[in-house]
Amino acid sequence: MGGTEKYREKGKAAVAAGPWVLLQAWPSAGIIPLPISAPLGREHLERFGAADDLVSTEHCQLEVTGAGLSITDLGSTNGTWIDGRRAARGIATEGAVLRIGGSLFVVRRCSLREPQSAISGGDAGDLVAPFGLRALHGALDALARTRPPNVLITGETGTGKEPLARHVAMRLARAEPFEAVNAAAYRTDSFDAAFFGYERGAFTGAQASHAGIVGAAEGGTLFLDELGDMPTEYQPLLLRFLETREVRRLGATSPVRASVLIIAATNRDLESAVEDGTFREDLLARFGAPRLHLPPLRDRREDIPSIARVLAARAGWSLEEHADVAGIERLMVLPLRRNVRELRGVLEEALAVGGVEGEVLDKLRPLPKVGLDAAAIRDAVAVHDSERQAAKALGISRRQVRKAMTAGSRTGKHGPRTGSASGEAASDADDSDT
Repeated sequence: MGGTEKYREKGKAAVAAGPWVLLQAWPSAGIIPLPISAPLGREHLERFGAADDLVSTEHCQLEVTGAGLSITDLGSTNGTWIDGRRAARGIATEGAVLRIGGSLFVVRRCSLREPQSAISGGDAGDLVAPFGLRALHGALDALARTRPPNVLITGETGTGKEPLARHVAMRLARAEPFEAVNAAAYRTDSFDAAFFGYERGAFTGAQASHAGIVGAAEGGTLFLDELGDMPTEYQPLLLRFLETREVRRLGATSPVRASVLIIAATNRDLESAVEDGTFREDLLARFGAPRLHLPPLRDRREDIPSIARVLAARAGWSLEEHADVAGIERLMVLPLRRNVRELRGVLEEALAVGGVEGEVLDKLRPLPKVGLDAAAIRDAVAVHDSERQAAKALGISRRQVRKAMTAGSRTGKHGPRTGSASGEAASDADDSDT
């Protein structure tokens, strides 16, 4: 096996110490190193705490290639599945979901480290992420050391930015009070009064003094969601507050000092917003490093079962009692463009019509069509050693395979080279489901 180191326990078969591992996502979380020169089967999984009676004694053969893991089913009883499709032979690329027996794994390049606990989000719940937010733990430790006055969280809609903000506030001893507002929700003429407050009689209708949002967060945290959509008209007002940490209420004669942690969140690329003139560069500069980025669920598939388990529990039902392995697998391979919000919706929809089961989700959320380019088809031919077998595995015609091979011949790309003793492919494949 090329590109790996080996270690051996006394009386045990050798396993790979890197760079490829299987991250177990269901029914529990764990890390399974690859066996070297031996099939992956029931005994190997039991050795690393992943016992599964549905796994055959010699279930499949794994080989590291330049494209990922070349996987060959060894006539197992329950089959080997790659990204939701049963495969006699195929390539599992980085991030692919692998089903073996009743267990689900994600193929990853990483070192042999145990999964970490969830990031506590207080009343907003936990950012459940045994694996996918490992890098975030280091950034959070840096925040605790440097204690910056302003923190920026980026990530797509539904990734959990507010729960993370609550955790940051807790780590920085600013958990209460916690005021959360949409930074884009105020009109220009109401921003001053809403954010900074006003004195009695400051304007018609001001029957009593009002502390404003900043005043309400005094001693704690102000969470500004959708910062990237804040209108340019009152970005200077926020900038001035971040620079001075002073608040002057409408109608007041002098400013007062504010002690507030500011945490902002956005799903926009603020650097691009600066370039197109919709966001101030000097305001962005107030949110320095370390910034916190929440990756989308499609980039951390290994966390999806754990997140789904928590969402089900909060809704009052058990995922284990209402799901099968094919259903959980389908959750892991769905695009989930709205992330946790969409995952919650899929769970609710599936439960309403029978459960989080493969047959149910086949109807509700069919597998996306496989996107294949010529390079992926040539890689499949190299794996299967046959154009006919490659066409069958990919679910395409032999004519399509021959067309891809002809295109490769014209450009001098004849598929992956196997010049090394380990048989590693010299070219990379795309995210083929083979």
